[in-house]
Amino acid sequence: MEGIDKVDSAKLIKINIYIAKIYMMYLVIILIFRITCELLGISSIFKVQFISCLFLSTLVILDYFYSLKGYYNNFRIIQIIRGLMAISFSINMIIKRDSVYAVCLSMFIFLTLLIEIIYVTNITGTKNKFIMFLIIITPMSVVNCIEIIRMHNMRFAIQAIAFNVIIISGMLIFMSIMSHIFDESSIERTQLATELNNIRRSIRLENNKTEVELEDVYEKLYRENSEMLIENLIQQYISSSLEISNLMKLILESLSEALVVNLCCIIVKDEFEEEYQYNTRCNCNNMNEIDYFNSYIEDRSIIEKFRDLKEPYIDNQVKIGEYNFLDGMNINSLLIYPLMNEENWLGMLVIGKDLNDYFLKNMSFFERVSTQFSIALTNARTYTKMEDMAMKDGLTGIYNRAYMIQKINEYISNAVLNQGSLAILLFDIDKFKRVNDQYGHLFGDEVIRVCANISQKVAGQYQGFAARYGGEEFVIVLKKESLEELHEIANNLHEQINQTKIDYRGKSLSINVSIGVAAYPSTCNNPAELLERADKAMYHSKQTGRGSVSFDGEFILK
Repeated sequence: MEGIDKVDSAKLIKINIYIAKIYMMYLVIILIFRITCELLGISSIFKVQFISCLFLSTLVILDYFYSLKGYYNNFRIIQIIRGLMAISFSINMIIKRDSVYAVCLSMFIFLTLLIEIIYVTNITGTKNKFIMFLIIITPMSVVNCIEIIRMHNMRFAIQAIAFNVIIISGMLIFMSIMSHIFDESSIERTQLATELNNIRRSIRLENNKTEVELEDVYEKLYRENSEMLIENLIQQYISSSLEISNLMKLILESLSEALVVNLCCIIVKDEFEEEYQYNTRCNCNNMNEIDYFNSYIEDRSIIEKFRDLKEPYIDNQVKIGEYNFLDGMNINSLLIYPLMNEENWLGMLVIGKDLNDYFLKNMSFFERVSTQFSIALTNARTYTKMEDMAMKDGLTGIYNRAYMIQKINEYISNAVLNQGSLAILLFDIDKFKRVNDQYGHLFGDEVIRVCANISQKVAGQYQGFAARYGGEEFVIVLKKESLEELHEIANNLHEQINQTKIDYRGKSLSINVSIGVAAYPSTCNNPAELLERADKAMYHSKQTGRGSVSFDGEFILK
């Protein structure tokens, strides 16, 4: 059973209304009982004074009248009437305490008070109310019956006991009716409580939904802020650097650190050759995983698989073993985004994440990043072309004279500071004017290109560089000290050019060159004079019949 809660005023008025009806019913029963006894000539147990009977009857009728009006929702009316009843009952019980009437009256008052208490308190269930009523009334009933029997009047005892049984039975019937009435109101309250709980549950669900929506909003704002930060960084990198390898490194650092992806890789194709450069970052503890992934780039299997893509390739539910290049990595979402310049495939961006459905909400971001990098890649290539145009000779593709002078000065500074060595080979094509006059300038251009290619090849073999000094003159700059090795290099250069047969538009020709060599500190104490002394050595080769090699310090100019 539940405890006692606060009294419901409406409930209390309703209980008193029914108690007023009980009193009225009690009055009617007494009258009927008296009349029946009179008609049958039986002496009644209810012998009361006329005045007290009239006063009590008046109070009962008055109480019943006000109960029909709901006591006008005024508890003072109930208090006054019931107070007068209690005084009258008390006087009768004092005056007639040895009478059956007084005993029955006290029993009746106690029962009505007990029922009121039971229904004012929140004792749940009709069964529990009956049990509580019987537990309390049984001792009183037993005592009451004993008191009646002790009067030694069996006729009156039988009447009194019968009347008590009738009263208690009536009270139980009344409680049953009351329980039904209040159970209906209890059902209404239960329904109201259920509706209230449903409303509260709906409110909680709405609040939870709102919290989830707020979390989604916060997550979206955080993601968008991170993406904006990355885009700003990439734009800064693009504006600050036009070197492709450096751009790749900076962009990968931004993507992998800000997005916390497990795999991030950029692969870029060389503009002119079938070569690729790449940079990979992997959020893993085992470097073998990166090496394993990079091996698929180096053997070009991953490139061959995805190089024909024109649209992004997305797999948000990666299955184990589906992609060989991802073996050993905890990748559940994969993105291959092609880097495009109009219809030209420049390379691709590879992103891997350990979450499923990672690329459902952020594809616009990767589209912007890929577009920015594609533009940066195109700009870098354009810049490289312009830089090459500024540094290199337009006909041969090797360094021009202006850039050669700049590079020689750098080499000289390095040789002086580090006490190193430096050598310059300067050669001129013999009788080149006759080649132009006899075979035409286009054939002469081909001769110059062949000599430039051989020069660049020789320079590359010894970690040097070649340049076109002007017209038909070429320079090779080497960081060599040994004169014996320089003799071997110069003779090898002379032999390669002399033995190369130049074919152009059905015409064939072999050429010869005059070579001059100067070396610091072997033949020249001042590295700033190297170019001038190499030029004098070459001039000596021309004076002595052309087609030969002359070293600075090994001849005397005439």
